[in-house]
Amino acid sequence: MCAVKRRRRGRRVSDDALTDAQWWELTLGPSASDARAFNPNAGPHERSAFKSPWHRRSAWLRHREAIMAEWLEDHPGQRPWAFWHYDHPDAREVIGEAEATDPTGRRTYTWTVREDDDMALVRLGFATEADLAEFIRNTEVNWAAREYRCKHRTDPDWWCEKWRRRKELYRKVTGREAPFGAGDVEAEGEDAPDGDELGE
Repeated sequence: MCAVKRRRRGRRVSDDALTDAQWWELTLGPSASDARAFNPNAGPHERSAFKSPWHRRSAWLRHREAIMAEWLEDHPGQRPWAFWHYDHPDAREVIGEAEATDPTGRRTYTWTVREDDDMALVRLGFATEADLAEFIRNTEVNWAAREYRCKHRTDPDWWCEKWRRRKELYRKVTGREAPFGAGDVEAEGEDAPDGDELGE
């Protein structure tokens, strides 16, 4: 594996090394918008690990190959935040808009929902064998439960639209309408099948 060079406390290393905080920001993304992350008055949990947006992008370009090699070994079906943000900013298709209200009920938040990493990788032809296997596994798990939830409209429209697109892509790459033994929930009022849903 091509390890990413990171700066360690108490050791003299090149200025080109990434700190752990910088590595995590490039792989998982910043904890706040750039307007907050690069604001001198930002709190410690919002502040970027980089000096500027240019500094962060430059670090990605320098360390991209090593980060990708390390990331892909443990995260099939996913790519680092910087891969999508810098290399393919508009590649993941928009599914819809989601909405949530804070616990006080005073503020409502909306955000854009995009297709999952594994879906985009397969659709765009970027998927490795491991990515494709992960996409198939992610799609087949709890198939009947997800069919039930959309059939009975227990989930938001954007969620069911993402499921519809995932099924369509699954059928293209496998040639199957559904996993063997998935079945359908036909009985009106029947309880939804057990099974934890994937994180969306």
